[in-house]
Amino acid sequence: MDAVVRVYWPDGSLYREVDNPNGIYGPETVTIVAHTKSVFQIEVKAGVAVPGGGYELRVDGPGILSPNDEKRVEAESVFAEAQQLRRERKYQPAIQKYDEALTLWRQLGAKREEGYSLTNEGRVYRMLGEPSPALDRFAEALLRLQEADDSSGQAFTLNEIGTVLINFGDAQDAIAAYEKAIKLRLEIPDRYGQAQLYNNLGLAYSYIGYQPQAAENHEKALSIWRELHSVDDEMNTLVNAAKAHAEMGDLNVASSQYDTVLKYCDQYLNSTNLVLKRSAIRLKPYALNGLGLVYDTWVDADEARAKYKEALVLFQNNKEDRAEADVLDNLGLLHAFLGDASQALEYFNSALVIRERRKELKGWGVTLSNIGLTYTLLGDHKTALQQLELALSLCQRARDKRFEAYTLMRMGMAYVAMNDPSKALESYKKALENNDHIAKS
Repeated sequence: MDAVVRVYWPDGSLYREVDNPNGIYGPETVTIVAHTKSVFQIEVKAGVAVPGGGYELRVDGPGILSPNDEKRVEAESVFAEAQQLRRERKYQPAIQKYDEALTLWRQLGAKREEGYSLTNEGRVYRMLGEPSPALDRFAEALLRLQEADDSSGQAFTLNEIGTVLINFGDAQDAIAAYEKAIKLRLEIPDRYGQAQLYNNLGLAYSYIGYQPQAAENHEKALSIWRELHSVDDEMNTLVNAAKAHAEMGDLNVASSQYDTVLKYCDQYLNSTNLVLKRSAIRLKPYALNGLGLVYDTWVDADEARAKYKEALVLFQNNKEDRAEADVLDNLGLLHAFLGDASQALEYFNSALVIRERRKELKGWGVTLSNIGLTYTLLGDHKTALQQLELALSLCQRARDKRFEAYTLMRMGMAYVAMNDPSKALESYKKALENNDHIAKS
């Protein structure tokens, strides 16, 4: 199992909590320095997001105190502070603490712990929407974890690398990272980690439009989740599988899968099982948004709008502002193509407030591109191009090749409407080059 270890002082207060980025089979180490004879309590629990299982508890000591022991305790303490700051979304202070911990781990020659700090710092940069420093930290973490012969930690870090790459448009490298991680998880063997990676590999294939491969990998993940009786993870993957089927045109299959997720959500929304309850609360708006897209494709605007609006309220209740912005974009596009440009722009501007606050380049670019498209539909091509140029810059900075291509196509539309065929042709050619890049990846 993926253990969370807590150690308590003799008075019952918390001494340290440890949950390293290494999945089910990685070690969780706590160093205790006590200058007098003391009784500490050790508590081992399964992480809330994974199934329970067995674990091995090893206690080394007592021993003679050395200077390195004091330094290790300090490093573990600083690392724990960084972890807590990351959980609280205080990202800049977390980065500072991870850097402090890195200095101490390097002085100790602790390769594994250095790798864990680098991986978590990379995760912070990912959450900040900064792919370059994130990938730099992950690359260095992989080297340290290879030196420490920590296969589980390497697989975890490769999964994080894949997540960054797929979020920022590098599908080929994302797929390669996931496949390397799967190989490590198969060697351990770690069925839970394998299922996670098959799910993510499916998302990567879906991103580049390879929906049959996406559905195949989602099915592998679903099979393992059912084997492990991990129903919440099964439903999470089913949402992703439904999206792949929707994009393949299998709208009836997609609708059925979204309905299955909604039935699960309704069953467990008031469950005493907190894991299933939290899962149901989180997944319901995603399933509703997916159904909205299905009805949108079926050109049932009223039903699509109803699903989107229900999803919007739930995302707002859950404080998932990134997903909230995605639904606002969907509502905006729905109204734009219905000819209600003023309502479309209202939704897009609401999404833009969230995108600008989050400073997440990819989503920011998507919303600006949608605004540009709406102004094209209104016939205000000058304003459209201003928005599309901004969107293009953000998509390029985010390395989002797919939406960069969409934006270039929209710029081509604007240039055609302005009777500027040379610039339109240039935009269309660049869009095709991006599509070729994505297809080859």
